[in-house]
Amino acid sequence: MTRLWQTAAAITPHLKTRFETIDAESLASNRSTIEGGRILYPAMGYTFGKLNQGDSTPFIELVTRVGSGPVEKNDYYRQHYLKQFNYVLLKFIDAKFPIATPEQITSMRKASAAFLETIDCSSSGSEFGDQMRCQIVLAAMQGDQAGLAAWRGGLSEKELTDLKSIFKKQRAISANYLAKLLNVTAPKPVSDEVRWKAVSALLSDPWFQAAWADAPNGLILKPLLQRKMLTESQIKEKGESLIKLWPRRGKMTSELAEWYMANQHPETAIHFADIGAKSAGPAFVKRLMLHKVNCLVDLKEYEKATELLDSIKESDLPNDLKNMRFMAAAKLKRNLEFDAK
Repeated sequence: MTRLWQTAAAITPHLKTRFETIDAESLASNRSTIEGGRILYPAMGYTFGKLNQGDSTPFIELVTRVGSGPVEKNDYYRQHYLKQFNYVLLKFIDAKFPIATPEQITSMRKASAAFLETIDCSSSGSEFGDQMRCQIVLAAMQGDQAGLAAWRGGLSEKELTDLKSIFKKQRAISANYLAKLLNVTAPKPVSDEVRWKAVSALLSDPWFQAAWADAPNGLILKPLLQRKMLTESQIKEKGESLIKLWPRRGKMTSELAEWYMANQHPETAIHFADIGAKSAGPAFVKRLMLHKVNCLVDLKEYEKATELLDSIKESDLPNDLKNMRFMAAAKLKRNLEFDAK
């Protein structure tokens, strides 16, 4: 099922017939998902074959037809069949994204938008977030964030409130999925330029920022690096751009400083700690300065490290930073004693 579009061409006439004759009403009221799949998947095969050619019209027609089936007290089956569209569409975008033509990007975006207009977002699992994530990334590929903003601007106040709430509840955009989409180890990986365009669109998106506004320190930049959505060279080149895209009240700067510390670049870590100290809130300024103490110790600038550490009073710190200060003081003492021998 995950490669419907690859086999569709060989049996297109048969699939087209199944597409044209599918009975959406009986499908939606079918009480066997196995039997419903036998009805639906050949028709889906035809639509994805056409989508692969840059034609989204059959997909939009079929998903709309299935979505308009009868709504009963138990709408499980209609929603089940709609979710199959989401599953296969994600697989399709995964496979085609690194090598997609402009026409295919347009068709994927239209197909995704049609799914969003059809699915009942209030009863969906992760499907709404899945396709909103695709919309953000695909719009960025076309340089059309304005089009995405216009779609959101057309929502009623209640729709806007409800959808943003669902988006936040789902945490909306999976780092694991985006990593697969931008996989640098794939046979035909996306370019650094495309990777940066997708990630920067994501991090600057207002819905994404709202969904992750309260995320603890370490949950944004670290996964991007671990899953190679950004390369180390891009972090070095784009670090200050990342802060401008989404300061996160000092968290982005803190993550950059921590990353450079972990990768033995104390001078650069100090650079970002100083940048963050100019704009972060009081608690994060202290956190950044404790990072700076550790970096000064690594650089054997013990006098500066001691002076800075003494300026950070333990009594003014929350418990997590008290522990961080204790560890920094222990590191300073240990290194001083070692170098004195």
